[in-house]
Amino acid sequence: MTVNLLCSVFRKIYTGKTDNKPIWQYFFLSITSFVSLAVFLLWGGVGEIHNVTLWLGLLYGVIMAVQLLFYMLAVGCGSFAFTTIIVSLGSLLPALSGPIFYGEGLSVFQIIGAVLMVIALILSAGKDTKSTRPSVKWLIIVAIAFILAPCVGLVQKAHQETEWKSEINGFLILAFSSATVLMLILFFVSLFAGNRKLRLSTSPEQPLRRVKMPFGIVFVILVVIAGALIAVNNKLNLYLSGQVDSIIFFPLVNGGAMVLNTLSGIIIFKEKPNLRMIMSLLLGTAALVLVCL
Repeated sequence: MTVNLLCSVFRKIYTGKTDNKPIWQYFFLSITSFVSLAVFLLWGGVGEIHNVTLWLGLLYGVIMAVQLLFYMLAVGCGSFAFTTIIVSLGSLLPALSGPIFYGEGLSVFQIIGAVLMVIALILSAGKDTKSTRPSVKWLIIVAIAFILAPCVGLVQKAHQETEWKSEINGFLILAFSSATVLMLILFFVSLFAGNRKLRLSTSPEQPLRRVKMPFGIVFVILVVIAGALIAVNNKLNLYLSGQVDSIIFFPLVNGGAMVLNTLSGIIIFKEKPNLRMIMSLLLGTAALVLVCL
């Protein structure tokens, strides 16, 4: 949860600097994925990879990258509050995979905790600042992000329930290789399209401007640090998804991240706490305690 918090802080700083433009989100995801890939190669190497790990790793990388992409697109064309609620609720659905598919136990306290976590997530999103009605485009994009969100956790859990669950490094190297390639393709396509649009819209008398990076070396360093933290976060999450019951692990990771992110907003980014934020923190903390009982 702490590593997840640090990733969110770095990403929030980066997003504010780049105005959440898609091309620089592709840049962020491609570089962080590449850095994460390098960390995995240095932190244990590839090791032995069986077919199950191969296909699940590649699938995980594509789903993870596409889910993040559609989440960012949904935020860009619709309500940040509602997008956050919908995608966060989707990420909690894998908590049910343990009791349903793997015979894991389920207590009354854990059910109550999961319900409280849902309420805390809804409260944490705050008020919607956009008064316009949701567009069909946003509804389609956010629906895709919602469907893909639980798939990330389900693939993690599926791999860790196989006899090849020890192939964590191989799984993650394959995942972040596919994510890096996908995001680099999107970045360079967007870069080419942006420069081509400028060429077509610029008159012969005007100097030609090209798409340039809106930040310096400091923010590149932040992206590299974020990539290293993402690597640690994914390796820990993948391992723990096979060691901790789903009804505990997924609400704990997602709900704990929500609680820490809310606190970071108040402490680091000087956001003024309101009743909704306080209630979200209290309910989220209570939920974390209950799901562990």
